[in-house]
Amino acid sequence: MVYFRFSMTIHLSPSLKNNYLRLFVLFFTFAFFCSDGRQITGRVLDNETQKPVRNANVIILGTTQGTITNFLGFFSINVEEDHKELVISSIGYLTSKIEIPTNDQFKVLVERDYIPLVELDLHRYEKTKLERPEMIATTETEVVIERNAEYPGGLLHLFNDLGDILKTERLSSHINDSVLHVKFAVTTEGGFNVQYQSTPPEIVSALSAGVSDLPKWRPAMQNNLAVEQYFILPVKWSKNMELQEEIFSVVDGSASPKDGYQAFYRFIGENINYPPNARRLGVEGKVFVEFIVNRDGSLTDLKVIKGIGGGCDGEALRVISLSPNWNPGTQKGLPVRQKMVIPITFSLGGRGIGAQPDKTNGDIQYRFYDWISGTIRYPATARRMGIEGWIYAELKINKNTGEILSSKLLKDIGAGCGEEVLRVLSTVSPEAIIKLNPSKEILVFPIGFGLDKITKKPDATAFMNEGVEVLNPVEVVAVGIERERKVLGYSNAGFNPMTSISLLDRNKPLPPQSFSEASKKAISLAFKGKSIEIIPTEIGAFKNLKFLDLENNLITRIPEEFGQLEKLSEFYIPINKLKELPASFGNLQNLKILGLAQNEITKFPHALTKLVKLIALDLANNKIKNLPSEINQLKHLQELYLQNNEITSLPPEFFELTGLKKLHLEGNPIKEEDKTILKQRLSNVEIHF
Repeated sequence: MVYFRFSMTIHLSPSLKNNYLRLFVLFFTFAFFCSDGRQITGRVLDNETQKPVRNANVIILGTTQGTITNFLGFFSINVEEDHKELVISSIGYLTSKIEIPTNDQFKVLVERDYIPLVELDLHRYEKTKLERPEMIATTETEVVIERNAEYPGGLLHLFNDLGDILKTERLSSHINDSVLHVKFAVTTEGGFNVQYQSTPPEIVSALSAGVSDLPKWRPAMQNNLAVEQYFILPVKWSKNMELQEEIFSVVDGSASPKDGYQAFYRFIGENINYPPNARRLGVEGKVFVEFIVNRDGSLTDLKVIKGIGGGCDGEALRVISLSPNWNPGTQKGLPVRQKMVIPITFSLGGRGIGAQPDKTNGDIQYRFYDWISGTIRYPATARRMGIEGWIYAELKINKNTGEILSSKLLKDIGAGCGEEVLRVLSTVSPEAIIKLNPSKEILVFPIGFGLDKITKKPDATAFMNEGVEVLNPVEVVAVGIERERKVLGYSNAGFNPMTSISLLDRNKPLPPQSFSEASKKAISLAFKGKSIEIIPTEIGAFKNLKFLDLENNLITRIPEEFGQLEKLSEFYIPINKLKELPASFGNLQNLKILGLAQNEITKFPHALTKLVKLIALDLANNKIKNLPSEINQLKHLQELYLQNNEITSLPPEFFELTGLKKLHLEGNPIKEEDKTILKQRLSNVEIHF
């Protein structure tokens, strides 16, 4: 509870005192009876330091009413009886949703949101002199609603600079082959401040001394004022171990030919030969070649994953192997190995000889709207908070070269959506801008985010003038059960996955980073993007666990002990490397929502047919070919997500799922006549093909 005390001394005559007193009472009596609802005053504080969080956004949930905190963390807002919750968000902190208290004065403690950076392996670090681009300061007055902290030159330069500081024999014994998590803050002045007290003092001392000579960061901005932002940097020195570099399929910035795809396909056309045997036999079609673009841009591990024979497969391999080095793919600003697939079309049309590359997908990065739609993601925080709406971004471009000179948000909806829009815009190629044929050098781009569908149309009227061109809108619709919780009645009651961790034991100053740090009394755990490879067998000790989120890790298997989590009702493990589930998984009789999207599952796990209380199941983006007849045991199943698998038909028993309301089958090789039959047999089900 926060209490306020004001004192004031005024020297007035007795008559004036009486007159002022009457006016004072009359004013507040009038204000009380004329006001709707009540005014509440809160204070937002950092849970670690108890220091005020300034310029945080405070919104009444379900309305457009809001305010921001002042430099002492205070805010005041009028609420009505039907207002139930507040949403508090700020760069550097996890978005919090709280019930509006009955007290008119209160405080809110918010958890820091440490942004995980790519692991800095000092063994890979090579001391190089990089040309650092200047951070250009604009001379015009620019209103910045929200912006993340930026290091001059990006992460590659940051790693280069930190590598200079840390890669010494004196520090090697403190790093070795283990991973050391260094937490730091970027201050409002752009400084680098080590936060994590358990970091060995030698590391803290080295960083504190070394970073003083580094260039200043561009600090994060919130509501046009600089704010602190927090990061966690995994550091290791794998000096005595063989490095096994991960191969990515999806990255922030995709690998590309040095001179662009048009030049690459021109190179292919100039160097490829139509095999005589294939020409004689009339062999035509597409050859799909898979290869790895390494961190240095070289192409290795070439193989044909789908061929047409007649010598065309070998010719496609030969000509791609001649390709000059590519620009490597990047993940969080660093070069990584990426797996690519290129289709080459052999056609006997025209003069009867020739080989042409398939450009239906290859030049997608040159098609602005296709590139945006295929690259943008719906942030997990926004999905689970039910955040929807339209974002408006402004791009300043050079019409002649297609270069995006700057981009900023004109209107944001929070929860990471605006940041995702700016991330994707930063990957747009100049060729894509040129193909838009813009008439102006300032473009306003509406991007809509919606759960399941977007009903409201964009309105960019407020941003239009003679020097602005408004682009066509792009809609980002979330399809998948991890973002369907509110539709199913799971509105974060009892525990809130947005806080990343909800423990019965709330005395820990920081949320745990691994299972070993977590309390066995936990009812809710979330370890997203932590590079976890193994779920420990000790998982069975978490008897109270009801919610578990392991999205975007490296997990390949689930131990048998997992079946001991009898209270678990929600489990999310998308974007991992699972191939199967243990038999004990069928013991999770209270499980109602399960997310297994984007794994490597090839066969529908039999254990799932035992989960009789299951309401929603997401198996999208796997390699499942068919469904078992036992699927009819899932009598309570309402929503099933199977998009982008290899399913050709459904078993007869599937039609016994009378409670099914929604079925997603996009991206499966189902014949048109079978789709018609499915629509007839499942007339009460919302089906997406």
